[in-house]
Amino acid sequence: MPVRPVAILVLIAASLSAAETIIVTAEPESGVRLFGRPDPAADLRDLPGVAGIRMGGLGIDPVVRGQSGSRLLVLVDGACPHGGCPNRMDPPTSYAPAGADQVRVEPGGLGVRHPGAPLGIVHLDTPAPVFTNGRWHEATAHARVTGNGEGRSGGAGLAIGGVAGFAQARFESARAGNYEDGNGREVRSAYRSSKAGGTLGWTPDAQTRVELSHDLTRERDVLYAGAGMDAPTSDGATSSLRLRRASDHGLLASLTAEVHVSRVEHLMDNYSLRPAVGMLMRVPSQSDTSGGRAAVDVRLPVGTLGLGLDGEQLAQDARRYSGMTPSAVSTLNSAMWPDIRQRRMGAWGDLALEAADGLRVVPGLRYDVVDSRAGDAAVDPPGLPLSPDALYALYYGAEADDRREHLYGMALRVERDLASSGLVEFALSRQQRAADPTERFIAANGMSPSQRWIGNPSLEAETHWQAQARIGDAPRNGMDWQAEAWIDLVQDHIRRDRARAQPGVLGADQATIYRNGEALLLGALASGEIEATGWLAFSGDTAWTWGEDRDSGQPLAQIPPLAGRVAARFGPPELHGQAILRWSARATRVDDDPATGSAQDAGETPAWAVLDLRLTWRAREERGELAVGVDNLLDRTYAEHLNKPSAFDPTAVRVNEPGRSIWLSASATF
Repeated sequence: MPVRPVAILVLIAASLSAAETIIVTAEPESGVRLFGRPDPAADLRDLPGVAGIRMGGLGIDPVVRGQSGSRLLVLVDGACPHGGCPNRMDPPTSYAPAGADQVRVEPGGLGVRHPGAPLGIVHLDTPAPVFTNGRWHEATAHARVTGNGEGRSGGAGLAIGGVAGFAQARFESARAGNYEDGNGREVRSAYRSSKAGGTLGWTPDAQTRVELSHDLTRERDVLYAGAGMDAPTSDGATSSLRLRRASDHGLLASLTAEVHVSRVEHLMDNYSLRPAVGMLMRVPSQSDTSGGRAAVDVRLPVGTLGLGLDGEQLAQDARRYSGMTPSAVSTLNSAMWPDIRQRRMGAWGDLALEAADGLRVVPGLRYDVVDSRAGDAAVDPPGLPLSPDALYALYYGAEADDRREHLYGMALRVERDLASSGLVEFALSRQQRAADPTERFIAANGMSPSQRWIGNPSLEAETHWQAQARIGDAPRNGMDWQAEAWIDLVQDHIRRDRARAQPGVLGADQATIYRNGEALLLGALASGEIEATGWLAFSGDTAWTWGEDRDSGQPLAQIPPLAGRVAARFGPPELHGQAILRWSARATRVDDDPATGSAQDAGETPAWAVLDLRLTWRAREERGELAVGVDNLLDRTYAEHLNKPSAFDPTAVRVNEPGRSIWLSASATF
């Protein structure tokens, strides 16, 4: 979305609220806080119901309710930076700014305020500084050392300010070598990463906060065991302008408006960081994102009316070059992302009705229009390689015409407060997701047809019909718990598959293609914690997901098996230990045969259980923390079931997790 229209929305929203006298309030964030971790996505796997796909030491791709990629919306301080790798070496979580230590996951299908997120929304947020007791500054520092892989990371932040506003600067740096799995085998996972950023905050009165931020990410020499290439360089930059107002009284309940711009430049090759074998290839790529949103909540006699506008414009380009020597990798092989442009504009509205004491009904409607095109689909590489349009015609009988789609969504949520301060919630929803640029326009030729990876310009938007129930109780009498169950019937499910002359597919040569079909997903999650005494507490969670291709009756690929964790915490808050047992059941429902499916799974995965220990000391008023621990105490060899096929080698690769790893971390606030 162009920045200018969004900026106009910001000015309009600000003028509408100028006459109100309200007070900014802040709701406590749920989720987890991270200190000194170079990859926030790795820590997301500590949350109930969240899994991840590992290709190396960085860039773990989060999975919620068995889905990842563009079915999962990742918001980094409200922005959505899209990665530069077509195979998601660098998912959006890779570009979380320094200091983004608040993470929370919101299930999909509960409302209409976010587009294209049928299964979930991941929020990575950088908290604003809080000055109390007359203080005008806040300084933070953190560091972490890991034995397995010799990982080193650290960072610092400084904020100064007061009632009128603040200025904040932050920096983080991390590096690691290859780690070893439980068998002592080295896993390609080394990396170097640095992040820097700053925020200016302005509070002209007690009712308004305006924030301007800019963040940079720089990654070098990132190795990937689960890919046919590595990433010598990967750079990201994101700028955001945000306006927030909120009030406990008056007509205007809240107002938010923001614009953001990000750029990612990514380079991967198969020769600069590994022994060169066969044809040398490199892929420079670029991904530019701009967008924004404006939303307002207005109090009415019957409830709260929410209205919003949002939009995004995405430009992606990736070219694969080949050659026989490192100095001559310059022959165009494939226009993988052939100058793709995708623009979305959306509007939504919902109404929170107070139907009775403690009972709320929240209906909502959403409309989006999505335009997609590939400007260089006719580019014909020299020699035998085919242009994107020629590849599309070969497998689908279509070319990359401009495409406009109208998407409609709706949701109905019913909430009931429980007498015990808990909540029970039911939701029905219909959401639509347009094909992302890779699904629609990827055009990677190969030495053989089975190495081709071809998007489908004719894909229809997939439609998710969901029903879910959630129940939970807030911490009370030393115990809290929550549980949920959900089902998702997907029409026109966009499935990555192999060409076998299916309906709508002309080829039958095992090329990787995309097609629409029908799918069914369902799952359940439960978690809870109980404090037995002031010195002893237990917690646990488990999640289960099931998926099926309804056309063939086969399992959907990349669905995590039943998994969870059990933990015991012992000792007072200022000095306590933890024992954590992470486990996963055997994964037997797999799609690993290219003759009948997509072969995205690397086969069945054995069950495993891993024990972690840690000891934590906290200073008074939580101004400092020192922790030491050992992950995978028994040095087990294991791997998560989820994996990712290489962008250039159709074989799925399972990457083992680290073996025994001793670590030490420290953080302090001054």
